[in-house]
Amino acid sequence: MVIALYAFILVPVVLYLVFSVVEIWLTYLISARKHTRSLLFVQASTELTHTLLVFAYAQFMITFSGLLVSIGARLWYPIALLTVTILLRGSLYLLLFYREHAARWIYFALLITYLCGVVSLVWALAIVVPEIITTGFVPDSSNMPIMLIIGVPAIATIILPLIAVYRHAFAQLRG
Repeated sequence: MVIALYAFILVPVVLYLVFSVVEIWLTYLISARKHTRSLLFVQASTELTHTLLVFAYAQFMITFSGLLVSIGARLWYPIALLTVTILLRGSLYLLLFYREHAARWIYFALLITYLCGVVSLVWALAIVVPEIITTGFVPDSSNMPIMLIIGVPAIATIILPLIAVYRHAFAQLRG
């Protein structure tokens, strides 16, 4: 049960990091080529990857609540950085959505928000993982049956549209 619990937290975080790298690359391609294609696929993928991240965060908060007492203050900065990057990214997407021809600096600002988001997650993992190892913390798995019934279909429901969004994105960039 504990292994499944770690998988429910780490798999969405790893997927978020992987898809963030792809989003960074796609945004760079759009900005470097002054591509006139729509950024809707990047916006859609960002929404889906953020949903994965919220899922992992909720799982972490429930199952590792006892660990938060010892590391909560150290997690404040990476979580604050992640929150700011998500808010800035949303604002930049609004600028891109309402402009017919967006300035290049907006795309480069998007790249910076992606990079800061990845840094904040790696930073948080660098705090959490050593604490789990050194304290031998065992997460609370009392909610695991509910997670297996709800979580597995939820993650599958998110992954399938994410794959479709990226296939469409790559097809648009080729065409």
